[in-house]
Amino acid sequence: MQNIRLSEIGVQEADVKNIFYLREIEDSDELALAMELYVQRGKAVIIGGGFLGLEISSALRANNHEVTMVFPEPWLGKLILNKKHFS
Repeated sequence: MQNIRLSEIGVQEADVKNIFYLREIEDSDELALAMELYVQRGKAVIIGGGFLGLEISSALRANNHEVTMVFPEPWLGKLILNKKHFS
């Protein structure tokens, strides 16, 4: 699966300031700064249920943010966990 940005697939207003992509270490610094400066008990939508999505969701919840996760897999952490973990 290739990583893409919303603007690359024609999503309107995909360049707003509160959409963050986590692909480089600088991306996480930018998100952390935004969480400190602009959002007090905000709402977040995390796209992806892998390791990074789980970690970011956990950090947001620990700081009293409301989190919704969206992921195409049948369960969280599909690349980390497989069906044998649920048997």
